[in-house]
Parts: sequence; C-alpha cells; structure tokens
Amino acid sequence: MSQTSQTSEFPSAPDDDSVGDFCKKILKSRIFLGEFREKRLVEPLDCYRDVIIVSAQTESAIANDLDIVRSKLIDVHAGKGDVQWIGLTRNTGQSSKGLESVSVWTELDSFYTFGKYWFQIRTIRFRNNEILLKLKVLRSVDDVAPQQTVQELPFKWEDIDWPLVERLGRDLYTWAGHQARNLLTSLLSIRISTQQVISTVKMFIFFAITAVVSTFHAVRAIGEFAESTGVRYESSVHQQKRVSVQMESTAEVDQVSNGTEYSHSLQVKVQQSTELFRRAFRDYPPERIFLSFNGGKDCTVLLHMVIKFLEREGISVNRLPCWYFQPHDPFAEVEEFVIFCETYYGIEIKHVRGTIREALGKICNSSSDGEKFEACFMGSRRTDPYCSDLDYFQKTDAGWPDLMRISPLLDWTCNDVWEYLQKNHVPYCKLYDVGYTSLGGRENTTPNPNLRYVDPKTGEIKYYPAYCLRNDGMERAGRS
Repeated sequence: MSQTSQTSEFPSAPDDDSVGDFCKKILKSRIFLGEFREKRLVEPLDCYRDVIIVSAQTESAIANDLDIVRSKLIDVHAGKGDVQWIGLTRNTGQSSKGLESVSVWTELDSFYTFGKYWFQIRTIRFRNNEILLKLKVLRSVDDVAPQQTVQELPFKWEDIDWPLVERLGRDLYTWAGHQARNLLTSLLSIRISTQQVISTVKMFIFFAITAVVSTFHAVRAIGEFAESTGVRYESSVHQQKRVSVQMESTAEVDQVSNGTEYSHSLQVKVQQSTELFRRAFRDYPPERIFLSFNGGKDCTVLLHMVIKFLEREGISVNRLPCWYFQPHDPFAEVEEFVIFCETYYGIEIKHVRGTIREALGKICNSSSDGEKFEACFMGSRRTDPYCSDLDYFQKTDAGWPDLMRISPLLDWTCNDVWEYLQKNHVPYCKLYDVGYTSLGGRENTTPNPNLRYVDPKTGEIKYYPAYCLRNDGMERAGRS
C-alpha cells in the first residue's frame, strides 16, 4: 500500500538553490511497490540504467509525487543545458492523456532478477550531467510464501540437564524391565501356537528396522549439526591426497572464454564483476588505475580476473600497475607467493609499506609519467571491516588520497572465492592449506580455531584447509 502523498507540505515553486532540498524532502525514505522491468542504454550518458516502473494505479501517491518532482527538475534545468539526463520519465496510456506510470532510471546496489520489489528511496544525487534517484531494495514480491529461516543456536554440552537425562534413562530402564517381565509371564502362562511365534518374529523384525532407521536419522542429524558450525569435514585420506596448487603450472580456464561451469550464484557474480571491469576501463585508462594486492585469496581472484579480462580485450597486462601492500611483519609464505605471481602472470608487483592511508599517498604520487592515479581495484567484500555499505565505485573519504575505489568482488562470499579458485585451478598462498582463512601480519594472524581438529593417529592438533569453512562470519576468527 502506498504512503499518503506529501505534496501539500512543500513549496510550490522551488528555485535553483532549493530544488535539491525540495526533491529530497518530498521523496526521501518513501517506500513503494515497483517493477524492475529492464536495463536500458541511456545514450546521452553512454551507460546502462536499471528501469523501475511505478504504476499510477497501484501506487498513485508516489507516482504523482515523482511526476511533480520530474516537472520541477525540468523547469529548473531544461533551459540551462547543464544536465543531460533526468532519471524520471512519464508514461501515458495510449487512449488517455492521464498518467499511467513513472519510470525511475537508477543504479541498483546489487544484481536482481526482473520482477516486482518493495523499494525505498535513499536519496537523490545531482551529478555533473545526471540527476539520479538511489533506491534500496527491501524485499521481493513473491506469490510463494517465503520459507522461514531457522536460526542456528550454538550447542553447549553444559546446557544439558544431566540429572533429568539420568532420571529419564532410569525410568525407561524400569519400564522396559517391567514390560519384559509381563511378556515373559504371559508367554509362560499360555500355550504358544505357530501363528503366535510368527507374529512375535514379525514384531522383532519391525523393531529392528525401526532401530536401523532411527540410527540413520540420528547420524544424519549429527552431520547436519557439524555442518552448521561452519566446517565441512573431510577424511584424512582425502586430505593427504590434496596438495596445494600454488606452484602448479596448470592450464588456465576462464568462465567467459572456455565455459567453466559455475554454480548459478557464482555465474551471475562473475558476469557482474566482468561488467564492472568493462566500466572501469571505459572510465579510466589502464595507466590511471592500479590493483591493490596483499597475497590473500580475494586479491588473488581479483588479479586473475583482471589479467584474463585484459587478455580478452587485447590490452597489455603490463599497462595495469600492481602494488603489494606489505605489512611490517609479513609471512615468508606470502612473500614467496607474491614473487611467484610476478613470474606466473608476467607482471611487475611493486612493494609499498605504511598504513593504508600512507601507502595510498605514496602510490598516488609514484606513476611513471608524472600523472596521479585516479582509481584503484580492491578485493574488498561486504563481510570485511567497514565494507558493508560500500558501493562498487566509491570515492575515498575526505582526508585520504583522492581515488575512486573499485570493488568488483563486493558481493562475493567465501564459498564463491574458493569455487572460482578451485574450478579455474588458480594458484593461491599455501597458508590457506594449513588453516589460515584471513591473512595479515605474523603478529595478528593465526590459523582459524574453527578449523582445528586432533589427528586420531598421532594426537597432534591440526587444521582443516581454509576452503572447508562454510560460514563467512567465522572467516576472520584467526585475526586479532
């Protein structure tokens, strides 16, 4: 149900200075039902926008207010020629001049399939050549009732009421003994026929089958509980057979060119990341972008994808600078892997030290032609610290070197990263094979305690490989 129209609360003729406040006041935080219908090219901008249809029949109040805002924006900016595109268009019916719907041309913050969603207007952005409404997708509108999410609760042995368990066990033992005595007394007091013997045998067979089935379900339940703690267990034999692919020179397989079969979720994310690369190299020449690298799994995926994209586009990989952000106490294994990547990909990886802000400042002033870098590829994901609200393209904060941060892997999960590395046989740092799940310096990084186990043969404490971790929330458990 649409919110009540708020047009009566606002000034009727905002001038150039107040039009922004007018639009935000009338629209900001409004919630409405809209249909994500298509992605279309905006020719004046030479880029695509997501088109959301707001029907005047089902959402009359917000549709009328959007139409009013559109008219005001046109009145203020049409004569100036300073804005090439206003992201609101009016749709009228074929047989009537009345308003049928309003199209909102926006950039959604993630990948969504076409369909109906509940949206909330976050803000209105006045760019150099475009006026854009930023929307937040609240939830989809589905004819099928959504499945309820079962909250996983941590299991603790000390929470069990052991006296109660003991009392129930004692009562069960007493009841079983009583039933057995009654059965034996009944058998001894009657004459047993062949039919009764057959019935008794059938009963015991039934109880045996019941016991087997119950045991099977109990074992499966235990397995599901173990899986919910975040660890996918593997046999020691399988672990011994698995070796790190860090130094293997296997043939590269790429999703776009060679048709690697990914899960549907990863397939969508790979395509989305590829479009972000295309947009980045359209907006900036390769010499004005650098790639941030720390030897970790996320940056390894990013490096591999960028290299493959440049090769497909016929761009020399040496045109894209790559910088290794070196901690003050690096792992020897990470240092070795960085050197290996230079040889493996045929690129130069420069080293820089200091805090992130200091390192970015050094990099921005170090380009070979004297021009400053304008953008940076980063392997950030939303589960990383301070990254949950990032956009794919986002400027650095005030007080930082002026850069456009580009995060093609922002919506990827841990499982997505490992699926990509394994299916494409991408070399990665061997620390991940001994329980490390997030790499920093030696002082603040240890193997993930959620992957720890005791070797049944030697009694030694060991760790499962990082790809066994299923829960993104536990990824940084080894970092302090």
